[in-house]
Order: sequence, then structure tokens, then C-alpha cells
Amino acid sequence: MSAAARRPWGLHFAGIVFRKEMLDHLRDRRSLVISLVYPLVGPLLLGLLLAFGGNALKIEGEVEPIEIHGTGVDAAPGLRATLTQRRIAVAPAPAEALAAMVARRETPVGLIVSPDAADARFVAARVLYDPGHVRQAAAAARVLAALQQYARARGRTLLVDAGIDPRLAQPVAIDAEIVGRPREIATTLYALLPPLIIFMIFLGGVYLAIDTTAGERERGSLEPLLSAPVRRWELLFGKALAAFAFTTATVLINLISFRIILGWVARSGSGFPEPPGWDVFGEMFAIALPLMVLAVALQFTIAAATRSMKEAQIYLGLLPVVPALPGMVMSLAPLPLTATVAAVPVLGQLVALIEIASGRPAALGHLVLSAAVAILVAAVFF
Repeated sequence: MSAAARRPWGLHFAGIVFRKEMLDHLRDRRSLVISLVYPLVGPLLLGLLLAFGGNALKIEGEVEPIEIHGTGVDAAPGLRATLTQRRIAVAPAPAEALAAMVARRETPVGLIVSPDAADARFVAARVLYDPGHVRQAAAAARVLAALQQYARARGRTLLVDAGIDPRLAQPVAIDAEIVGRPREIATTLYALLPPLIIFMIFLGGVYLAIDTTAGERERGSLEPLLSAPVRRWELLFGKALAAFAFTTATVLINLISFRIILGWVARSGSGFPEPPGWDVFGEMFAIALPLMVLAVALQFTIAAATRSMKEAQIYLGLLPVVPALPGMVMSLAPLPLTATVAAVPVLGQLVALIEIASGRPAALGHLVLSAAVAILVAAVFF
């Protein structure tokens, strides 16, 4: 009987392998960049989007005055007063030059008002803007809202002057009551947190998984490890535990950065609501833990099955994208967390994260089911 077979069953050598891999990769700058710097990219981008695009995205409230260019505004009685009331100033510009001015970003909106040739009581208004530019789209929405307000007021005035009850112009009174929580722009952006977290889960330990399998095979250092009196499962477990530690650090940094940066943006006077609380981010981390185990198992399976380190880098570089892209779509059109959905690895965790991030409670049974399935699949791959 071999020495490895006579040794008692334990995690002693797995711990030695774990410490060795941790020290090696803590000295490696590439591992540190992936684990410590990459998790900050998503929070910084989302925070900058909210901070710098906040004022442009706000349509209601109209705190800031805007200046647009146009022609013929005074041809419509009372239109300039309505625009001024909504804090919209109109500077004169020739009609033929407005389209070019909008295209060159010289004005957020071009407004062309012309009286009807047949009846001076009626006017036509054209709004020129670029919907692909956030600031122009927001300004155009304000101008259109002001024009609609003016049209309603002008219509009532004409009907009263003609001796007609203005209510006849709108025989059906429509009242919309919103019973759900209003989805502000920031709330929609907060729904993008889960796919970004999923991306980090499948990225955190990827370099360590590649280096400790395909990398060591290329360097010729894997054979001496396999010939040592260490059980194969202990060797693999120690390496996987190191990858799991790096993945955990990556996800923690990602979640903490999201909460701090988004909280700072909300408190900076942008008007956006506070992000989910620390307790919600703690729940999201707990939901992500089983998925981290599955991610590490998949990373080691793919890295060990590839023929070279370069091939492993290609496959594992694409691995985080596979669950993250559908997650982006699902964050805007989420699925309900049912037992069937929870039983699908990755999908169950993704839907649960979206539910938690959106402020909707997830059933404990579904969370336990998704965690158990993820760990079971991870064990199969492991």
C-alpha cells in the first residue's frame, strides 16, 4: 500500500497547497489586478453615469432653465409665456439653420412655429432634436410637455370664445392611478447590478484556475506535484480553495464598491434614490456564494481540459460573458422566481439577485433550492 493511501483522511495537505497558491498569486500582479481592480470598474462606470448624466436625465421637476433656438414663437398667442413658465427660453434663429445647429450640438432643441395659412387661429409646431443624445432628448421632452400644455389651454380658450363648453372637446375624462412603485431612472440602473455581479463571480478566480492547471502543465511543474505523496483530491481542493478565496475577494470588493459609490451619488444632490441598503447587499453576497463554488468548478474543469494556457484563456475569457449578457436582458424584463427557475443553475441565482436588488422578497425555499442545485452541479464538475 502506498504512503498516500496509508495516511489518514484529512485536509492537511490541501491547506498546504492552498497557502502555497495564495502566496504565489498574491505576488502576481495580474492576479491582483483581476481581483482588486476589475471589481471597481462596474461601480465606477455606473456611478459616473448617474453623477454626470443625472441632470440631463431628469425630465420632471425642471429645476434647471434651458435655452433653445427657434423661430415664429410669437406667432402663437401666449406660447412664449407658457415656455417661460416652464423655464424654457427661446433664442431667435432662422428655420433653415435649426437642423444643422441641432446636429452640431449648438442648441439642444430647434422649435419652428408657423401659423396655418388658411386660418390664423391655428398654428403648427415642429420640434427638432437628436434622440440619440441624452441631453437633447430630455430637453425635447420638456419642450413637448410645454407645447401640450399650451395646446390644451389654447383649445379651451377658442371653445369658450365660440360659446362652446370646452368639456365637449374631451367627453371622456381619463384619470390614471399608479399603484406600483414608480421606477425612476436610477432604479432601472440599479437592476443592472445582478448581471455585473455575475460577471465578477465568473471572472474573479479565472486567472488562478488557468495558471494552476494549464499553466503548470506547460511549465512542467504539474507532474512533480502529481508524483508527490498527496491525494489528488487534496491537491485539487487546495487549488480550488485558493481560486474560491480570490473569487470571494473580488465579489466582496465589487459589492462594497457598488454600495459606497451609488450611495455617494444619491447623497450628492442628484435627486436619485438611495441604493439598496447594506443588508440587501449582504443577502446578495449570500446568494452569490453557491454560484462562486460552481464558477470555480467550471473554471477548473475547462482549464484542465484545454490543451494549452492560451486555449484556456480564450474559453475562460468568454465564460463570464455567457451568463452576464442574458442577465442584462432579464434585468429589464425579469422572470418570476419559481421553483422551476430556481432549479436551473446560474439562472436561479441571477433571478434571485434581480428580485433582491429590486426590493422584492424572494421565497426562502426557492433560495435554498437554487443554492443546493448549484452546489450539486459544482460537485459533479469537481
